[in-house]
Amino acid sequence: MIQRAFGLAVLVCLAAPLGCGGSTIAQEIANLVPGDAVGAEHSGRYPLTITRTAYVCRSGPIWLMHSEATASVEQRDGTLSVAFEYGTTFRLGGGVDTRGAFSVGEVKTVAGGKMSAYLTGSLAGGRLKGKLELNLSTNEVDCDIAATVEGARSP
Repeated sequence: MIQRAFGLAVLVCLAAPLGCGGSTIAQEIANLVPGDAVGAEHSGRYPLTITRTAYVCRSGPIWLMHSEATASVEQRDGTLSVAFEYGTTFRLGGGVDTRGAFSVGEVKTVAGGKMSAYLTGSLAGGRLKGKLELNLSTNEVDCDIAATVEGARSP
């Protein structure tokens, strides 16, 4: 029985987007660099649907299940910034390449701890599609959350 429970715990940790016992997304964010895109073709406002797909909470409540938000995307050549509200205000920075592949992130201090957000995906034909990884570690909550993010640029 103990072996079965251990196996289930390992399976849950492996299936979780960020694993168990902490997050490495802060390291990913620290390594973000501008891409090789040119221009501002992806700039604009994108109404988004954000759907939680997986989570691991070591303490505290499970939060942020499904939501809608409007992102403000600003592209300056290979530098990309994405700002939106999803339980808190995010201002993610990073890069975009000539194919529209992007990676943006932010690590910030919140009451009693830190929050990291890392968004990767693609921008093409006026659409944004990606994967959002969140880590919240405070005195009350310690969770890793993954969500899909999709939206089309407003005219």
